[in-house]
Amino acid sequence: MRDRETLVIATWGMPANWQETNYSFSDEKLKKSGKGKFCTTLPLLLEVFKEADFVLLVLDSLVDEFSPKGQPLQGACYECYDELRGKVKESGNAGTYEELRIRVKQFVEEYVSCLLNSYGRTGRVEAVVCPAVGSPGGKWFFEGNAADFEAVALYELGKTAVGRPYKRIVLDLTHGINFMPALTLRLAEKLAGLLLATYAELHREGVELLVYNSDPVRSPSNHVNVNRIARTRIRSILVPQDLPKKILRAREREEIRTINTRYSDSVKLTISAMVYPMPLVLSMSRIKAANSPAILEEAVKLWLNRVTVRDHKVQRRLALSPEGVYALLLSSKA
Repeated sequence: MRDRETLVIATWGMPANWQETNYSFSDEKLKKSGKGKFCTTLPLLLEVFKEADFVLLVLDSLVDEFSPKGQPLQGACYECYDELRGKVKESGNAGTYEELRIRVKQFVEEYVSCLLNSYGRTGRVEAVVCPAVGSPGGKWFFEGNAADFEAVALYELGKTAVGRPYKRIVLDLTHGINFMPALTLRLAEKLAGLLLATYAELHREGVELLVYNSDPVRSPSNHVNVNRIARTRIRSILVPQDLPKKILRAREREEIRTINTRYSDSVKLTISAMVYPMPLVLSMSRIKAANSPAILEEAVKLWLNRVTVRDHKVQRRLALSPEGVYALLLSSKA
């Protein structure tokens, strides 16, 4: 399989305190090219999957500036962070949540460029900024729930996935924290479903899913294996069995009835026809489903506009349904 038919997705927490260690893939086929001393598995992934498209899932909590306790840390991960610390501070001065996300994304992509340059590597990596929950960095607080992370990640990755007939999805869960690895693994099956719904040529062989995670890093001198923990081939489209009635829910009293009504009208007939095979109904439902992309964009924009940033607190007044996001994406491709 050619690497340009591969989408690599990696989860990242706070990279500034990652230690340099001797990473190598435990897979015999990848051992020769997939090894080296780095502070992250990303250079290995770029070496092994040379022509693949790369996406990093990061948290908006990266706006919370990291400061080492005690002596300054060493290694490329901390040095690049320290070099770009001003970008993090700029993110903290954002006036709106959308501006905060844009600045965090810019910081991460410049950080990756610095990191790869330090190791003499090249590669283009896109950052997707997703919602955090609680206070991962200790200074900022993020109000919401983990479903927001899944919904935003699915929305962003869904747009990427349907842009090319990827035959393989690779997940690297090594650096994800809290709920990130579990929810990213869960949404991978939905991404494969979107690919199968979009590209008929994928139906015969399906979409291969590879999942990697490393051994724990116990000391900088350790040799650490990056292990393949799962490999499967997805040949069927995951269809929601319990379709949510609303794409948006209010955490406070909020008038969102119109967008929820349009959402339900757009997806209900299409998804029902996929659960209970009714080709004629499915064909008729395409007229309503044609509105799904526009409704999804409107819902996400409304969700973003209802997030407030004030006094180191990010408050999300609306909850975005991950199943609703998937239903809109899937209905637009059915």
